[in-house]
Amino acid sequence: MSSPVKRLVNHAAYRRRRLRQHWRSVVIGGHDATKALWISSWQRSGSTWLAEMLASPPRTRLVYEPANIPDGYFDGADAALSAPPLDSPVHASAVVEGLSGTVRHWWSDQFNQTHLPQRLVAKDVRALGVAGQVAEALGTTPIIILVRNPIDVATSTIRLGWFDPALDAHTAFLSEVTRWCEYHERALRDERLHRALWVSYEELEAAPLDELTKLRTYLLTFSSTWRALDLTTLDTTRRSATDFTNTSGPRLDPAWSTEAAAVVDRSPFAALYGSTAAQPHALATLVNAARAR
Repeated sequence: MSSPVKRLVNHAAYRRRRLRQHWRSVVIGGHDATKALWISSWQRSGSTWLAEMLASPPRTRLVYEPANIPDGYFDGADAALSAPPLDSPVHASAVVEGLSGTVRHWWSDQFNQTHLPQRLVAKDVRALGVAGQVAEALGTTPIIILVRNPIDVATSTIRLGWFDPALDAHTAFLSEVTRWCEYHERALRDERLHRALWVSYEELEAAPLDELTKLRTYLLTFSSTWRALDLTTLDTTRRSATDFTNTSGPRLDPAWSTEAAAVVDRSPFAALYGSTAAQPHALATLVNAARAR
């Protein structure tokens, strides 16, 4: 093939890819903030599972972790080298662009298969520290804050080896639990997040259809587009995004969990995940009490 013809063929292929990407990214009807949903969570908390369920209706775009793009953190081990951002305009803007449908990147589009989407679901695991900024920028976008027991989160990350190699596993384990408590308490007290719906991974795993029914009801207060979420046909099977069979992380001492529970006990999340037994509806009670202040 001659060089000019080859260039034309390559250019045509490029244009087709760009057009296909455009079809997959632009939400029909403009960038209506009520047609976008943001799931803000922590790593190893089931956010991919929840996002895939909520993005399961046809013509729903799934935007994957736009807050990771500014730093180029596309691996758990790399992300573990620095704390999630706090009050960062750069990272907040990345999330806002993701929710506006204007981000086109191999990372954020890796699970997106839809064409001409009518709604959008974005999820992040490193953006809780900028959640208030995102809520302020997109005042009519529904927000779900998904939480999981920080001791289980830390156990998972250490087993995967997702921690700063400058720290020993014990220190990294307690640091992860401490950071989880600090960021979540900050979000809990942020008045800009009063419209957010808090969901626990444990309740979602135990009764997925009950929790998803609550989520659907919440979303419908923002836009009728979420009627497309048909719970009768939804596959709620939990699929782990990580295979532990090939991990080489360190073994955890059971005593570490006792130390971590003491950290949680000093936070507002003690009733939910502390050393005492969790109370029924503890998360809803905790969130409602914070909003009543």
